[in-house]
Amino acid sequence: MVTGAPRRAARVSPTPVPEPVVSITIVLHNSADHLEACLRSIADVLASGWAELIAVDNASPDHSAAVVARLAPDGLLLRSHENVGFAAGCELARPHIRGRYWLLLNPDVELAAGTVRALAALLDALPAVAAVSPWLRTPDRATPEYPGHRFPSIALTLLELTRAHRLLPRRLRARTLLGPYVSHGRGPVPEPDWIPGAAMLLRGASIEHVGGLDRSFFLYGEDLEWCWRARAGGWRIAVADALAIHRESSSSRSTWGSEQLVADRIAAGIARACANHRGRVYALAYAALTALSLTLEARDPRRPGASRRAAATASRAWWRVLRPAAEPPMPDGLRPRR
Repeated sequence: MVTGAPRRAARVSPTPVPEPVVSITIVLHNSADHLEACLRSIADVLASGWAELIAVDNASPDHSAAVVARLAPDGLLLRSHENVGFAAGCELARPHIRGRYWLLLNPDVELAAGTVRALAALLDALPAVAAVSPWLRTPDRATPEYPGHRFPSIALTLLELTRAHRLLPRRLRARTLLGPYVSHGRGPVPEPDWIPGAAMLLRGASIEHVGGLDRSFFLYGEDLEWCWRARAGGWRIAVADALAIHRESSSSRSTWGSEQLVADRIAAGIARACANHRGRVYALAYAALTALSLTLEARDPRRPGASRRAAATASRAWWRVLRPAAEPPMPDGLRPRR
């Protein structure tokens, strides 16, 4: 059940107020720690009326909603009486959007100046593109990371597992595998299969064509699944020359309190999206190869300790995917809706 919250302030103008170009949706749950920086990074586009804010208080136990009410009083705040997850939270906002573009923005993301306009400009220029993401970087890194990925692929996983990808020229390796193989500022940016929903701008026409986010994905995998549908519908996905700072999974870690549980949810979401589009057998084979590859990385003495530990956490998550009865736990006893 959802109820409306603060009403938009009345506007007195002799001429009609133009509708916003971009509608920004932020789903709130344990989000207060970084929310203020997020809202301040979009304050200029909100103040000008070029963009609007529709925030969804997803039964957050902290004061996230109060932060929105204080810093974005002209925005629309919707309240859910239960935590319905990220995809369903975004879908609660969708009937209220007025812009031709819809920005899904995580509360732990801070956009660089001009980023929202740069994303919209790319969609203006390329009508076949359904969704676009900026480059992302974490606060502790100076170099942006390419956010685009290939769809889960047994062939590409085998290419990396056997280390055969090292035989490819650098540019071909980047175009083939994407992700960390693509360097910022080095030549044309390859086109990805999918992008994360951390700061993803969607074209309204593409949503009308392929539908919205799948509400049955509670958290993680919904962005991959939507891009898969968009690509199947003939749309393209892109990465713009823009930047966002992403404090990855900060809300999830606050909710679950465990890096392993977050990794479990990520692996389960990706595997489920893969099963939806390539079948359960393919998804399980992909999970097994990914788990094996990460296990070998975790045991590689040439890798830094932090990298080995991260690989070990991820490998345990992917091994658990092979036991579908052992679905990762949800916070506060919640289960994802099917």
